[in-house]
Order: sequence, then C-alpha cells, then structure tokens
Amino acid sequence: MKIIKYVTAAAVTLAVISVSGTVGLGLFLDAKSDALIRKLESKIPGLEIRNVPADNGFISKKGRLYINYKGMKGIASDQEGIFFAVDYENYLGFLGVSGRFSYVPGFGNVSSIVQPYLKELPQIKGNYSASVFEGGASLTAATKETELPLDDGKCRISPLKLAVSANASLKADIRASLVSMNCEGDLLYAGRDAYSFSLQDLNLRINPEISGSAELVGALIELGAKKISGEASTIYMIGFKPEDEVRDPSLRDAFIFKEPLLSLKIEATGKKRLYDIYSAAQGSYSLGMPYVRDNTEQRMQSIDDLSMQASLKSADLYGLVKLISKGDLKALKNADGIFSDPMRFDLKKLDFKKDGGAFSMRGKASAGVAFGKIVDPSAEFTGTAGKNMIDRFCENGYENSLHSLLDKGYITQSADQYSLDLKYSDNGLYLNNRPVQEDPSQEESADDPDFEQLQQ
Repeated sequence: MKIIKYVTAAAVTLAVISVSGTVGLGLFLDAKSDALIRKLESKIPGLEIRNVPADNGFISKKGRLYINYKGMKGIASDQEGIFFAVDYENYLGFLGVSGRFSYVPGFGNVSSIVQPYLKELPQIKGNYSASVFEGGASLTAATKETELPLDDGKCRISPLKLAVSANASLKADIRASLVSMNCEGDLLYAGRDAYSFSLQDLNLRINPEISGSAELVGALIELGAKKISGEASTIYMIGFKPEDEVRDPSLRDAFIFKEPLLSLKIEATGKKRLYDIYSAAQGSYSLGMPYVRDNTEQRMQSIDDLSMQASLKSADLYGLVKLISKGDLKALKNADGIFSDPMRFDLKKLDFKKDGGAFSMRGKASAGVAFGKIVDPSAEFTGTAGKNMIDRFCENGYENSLHSLLDKGYITQSADQYSLDLKYSDNGLYLNNRPVQEDPSQEESADDPDFEQLQQ
C-alpha cells in the first residue's frame, strides 16, 4: 500500500510539474518570442524577421516566419537580397518544446536565385527540440534528391542531411552528410563522356565553442568521404570541340581519392586574438596526367595510406582572413601581430606509401617577424624514403641530382631506403651535418642533357 501511495504521489507531482512547466514555457515563449527576434535582428545587420501566428492552442503553436536578409545584396536578381518563408509548428511538453518546420515553396526569391544552378529547389523539411531542463537544443533537416543542370551536362545529388545540436555551455555539433553525387557531360570525346565526377558518402562535422562574450574559444572541422573520383578529356578542358582535329583525341586526365579525411582544430591561446591551429589528413590519392593516351590507360601516380599531423602556434585568424580576403598576400610580410613571436610549426608526422616503399618525415621550425623581416629562423627535419620510390621518381631526369646528393653525403643510403637530416639556422643550411654552400639541386652543368631536357 505504501508503494502505491508513493507511486501515486510521484505521478501526481510529475503531472503538476508537467502541466505547470508546459503552461509556463508556453507563456515564456509567447512573451519572449518577439524579444528574441528583435535581438537576433540587432546582431545580424540586414536581417528582418516577421512572425505571423496561425494557431495558438494549449500545447501546440503554429505560424509562419517571413525572413528577409538584405546582407546578400547582389545575389538576387532584384538586388534586394534574399527573402523566403518558413512554416513552423511547436509542441509544448515537459519543460521543453519540439516542433517541425518546412520551407514555403512559391514565396520569395530563393527559387529565382538558384534557378541557374538547380532545376528546381528541393523540398526542405526538418525537426527541432529544446529542453529547459537540459539547457540544450537540436535540429535536423533534409532535402529531397535533386538534379543540378550544367551547361554541358548534369549532376544527380542525393538528399542532403543536416543535424545541429547545442548545449548551455555554447558548444555546438553541426553535421552534414551527402550519400552521393554523380556528374557527367553530354558531349562525347573519343567515345567517352567529356567529364565525369563521382562522390560517395561525404561527411562534414563542425564543432564550434563560443564564449559568453561571443568570442570563438575553439573549433573542430572535419571533412571526409568514402571516395571521390573524376576524369575528363584533356582536349575538352583545353577548349577544343569533339569534332576538332587533334593529334590524340583520346587524351584524358583523372584522379581518385580513397577515404580522404581532412581535419582542422583551432584553440584560443588567451593572448589577444591568437589561436593555435592543428591540422591532420589521411587517405590514398591517385593522379593520372594523362590517364589515357592513344586509347590506352596509363599508370596513375599514387600515394597510399597518407597520415599527416601538423600544428602552427599561433595566428590571428580574424586578421589573417581579413588580409587574405583583400587578395594581397604580400601584406602578410609586413602585417603586425598576425603571427605570434616566434611562430612555431611542428610536423608531428608525414607518412605515406608509394611504389612498394614508405616515406616518413618529422620536424619543427620557428621564426620571428620584425619590421617586415623574418628573424631568427630555425628548422630541424628528419626523413626516410624507400629506395625504389626515390629511384623511380628520379627516372624523369633527376638521376644526376640524386647521385650528386649521395656523393656529397647530403643524403645517406642503406639497403632499401634513403635518409636525410636537415638543420637550418643563422649559421646556414646543413644536410646530414654537412654545410651546404649552394643549392645542391643546381650544381649540374647546363651541358648535362638531362638538365637541358628539364629546362625545355
């Protein structure tokens, strides 16, 4: 009997809390929705939002949001920016709210903006939820499969999925995925499509962290895929038509990326606007230039099992982006405070396999910047490479350079690999503890036939 009483009391308590929380949250949303919209508009110049409620029940609220963003002037044909509408439906629950939304087709100018790029705008729908108790919110959205028309071909794009979540500590998790994208040209060159492109299982992940003062604390960005490949007629890329007479109409280039993954991690240093940057990459990459010659497929140059980790300490990301956006990279030389003093680069590892051999490199470098000049530069790197790998690379006119480096002791050779130890400072460049008085790659005479061929 006591158990029944406890259960009954708990049930009644939960019911009271649930109803009270639902009503309270509803009143809160009604009271704060306009204020929230106004605050959002004040934070984003050019943004205008109008909320038109359609149905306000006890536990559900429906309406439409009209959104006009004039910050994108020049994109729309009418030069007034972008405007569209979204229907929403909220469901109030136990100290939380959930709902769904959908893009309103036929209203606004989004369709006209994307018409040159998409046959039609895919249907966009999603769901969202927020919890007062947990202090977090989430959103999921997806598009339908669509077709992208090109001037001389088309692309078929699978549904794009988006998932966003955030917690009370202002940490967010943003994920986007695309199952496939396949593109092909309409024209034929030597019996093959002018171009083709294929993408499988593309995944994007972004984890930003924002401070209470709206400053970026850190972020993680990862971009990967199962496979990305493409090939194209070299004649097409140069600008020839299929009917034009050329020596080799079958000539084609191609690339294949297997399991590519790129990641970028940013961490605030606590000093001004300086951030430490960490990068990583992996995957297998193949390139064929050409891939087809005289109707025969050629051996592609491949790098397998790439694994790279590196870091840069530190850089002013805001200032760096501002300079790069101006297109004046020379300004970096004289930019004050863009990089830390000294700036440090750490190559934790660079490993890959090629032609049955392995390549590996580790090292560090640092330098300061004063009055537009690099001061106190230093670098230390060590590396090894499979002998067969280097020998095959040097078959294209670099044999004499390789022999010169070996003879001078700048690199060493064991049974199956070459080794290098590089040091640089104000005292000069040292390879395997031997001072380098001049660039060893330029020591060959111009009378050398291989050198002449290379120059030509």
